[in-house]
Parts: sequence; C-alpha cells; structure tokens
Amino acid sequence: MEEELKMLSEAANEIRSLRRQNELMSARLEVFDSMMTVLHTPIAVKSQGMSPDLVWKIEKFLNQQPQTVNK
Repeated sequence: MEEELKMLSEAANEIRSLRRQNELMSARLEVFDSMMTVLHTPIAVKSQGMSPDLVWKIEKFLNQQPQTVNK
C-alpha cells in the first residue's frame, strides 16, 4: 500500500506540474496569436482622393434648375 500512495503522490505532483506548463503555454499562445494578428493586419493607408461633396452637388443641381417664384 505504501508503494501505491507514493505513486499517487508522484502522479498528483506531475499533474500540478503539467497544469502549470499548460498555463504558461496558453499565455504564450495568446501572445503568439496577438502577434500574428498584428503581423497580418493590412497597414492603414490614408485615402488621397476625395469624394464629391454632397452639398456642392445639391447646390449645383438647384442652381441649374429654373428659378421658381414660390421660394
């Protein structure tokens, strides 16, 4: 019976050790995943072109319409 108790104690120690290793590996994996996300994220590029201003388009359209008396 002494042999079995010694084996159970060693097994418990081994399980605790493996749990600690898993925690470290999990933290390392999170860092690795974060770095892979950063490395594979496209670089933001500022748009050099401008879209036409909506107010300018509306005013241009209104100015091209015949003037009405009931403004």
